[in-house]
Amino acid sequence: MEKFSRVLAVAVAVLSVAFMGFAGVVSFGGPNWEAEARSLEGYTFSRSGGENPVWTATRAAGRVELNPKSPLLPEVLTAAIRDRTEEARKDRDRLAQEIPDLQKQSETLRAMQDQDVPALDRYFDTQSKRLADTHAQIATTSQQQEMLAAEVSKIEEQIESRREDVFRLELEYRVLEADVERTHQNVAVVEEQIRLLEDELDKAQRRKQELDQRGIPAVEKQYFPEATKAE
Repeated sequence: MEKFSRVLAVAVAVLSVAFMGFAGVVSFGGPNWEAEARSLEGYTFSRSGGENPVWTATRAAGRVELNPKSPLLPEVLTAAIRDRTEEARKDRDRLAQEIPDLQKQSETLRAMQDQDVPALDRYFDTQSKRLADTHAQIATTSQQQEMLAAEVSKIEEQIESRREDVFRLELEYRVLEADVERTHQNVAVVEEQIRLLEDELDKAQRRKQELDQRGIPAVEKQYFPEATKAE
């Protein structure tokens, strides 16, 4: 801020010297005044018409017409330069008044910066750690996904194998069921044969008893030849 104040002071001094030089030129020489007027930034110069034309300088900021109005352009140009010098002094004074506030703001910002830098460092460290943790979690999750995919594939293979076993066992069960059905049928046939034989045997026993009661043993030989041989 002090450096800025010095720069303003130098600028005002330069303008003052320029004004003094310009005043000397007005007194002792005759330069191209219209060119000098056009080169002065922030001001416009106009010349009225009529029998007694006069020059007028207007400050562009605020469209302020300056006095005096004169038929001599150097006089009006001198007034414009004097006005510019005065405006520069005002700017310098205004900025000089703002310097304490600016210095205070600068100190406040510097203090905030001193506080923010460690906070930003901590924030950066925290975010870096979170980023590293996130990458680690992604890697772990990817590994887990690969392991789960392998496990799922293994289970699917087991399911397919079990499905084949179930299909094979189902076929075997159907074959066995057919065998059982045939066995039941065979048993039924055998049971029927046994029943018929028992009926025949029962008939033969009753017939034998009748013959024995009648005293006709020869008839036994007809039905039981093996028993007769044994005798």
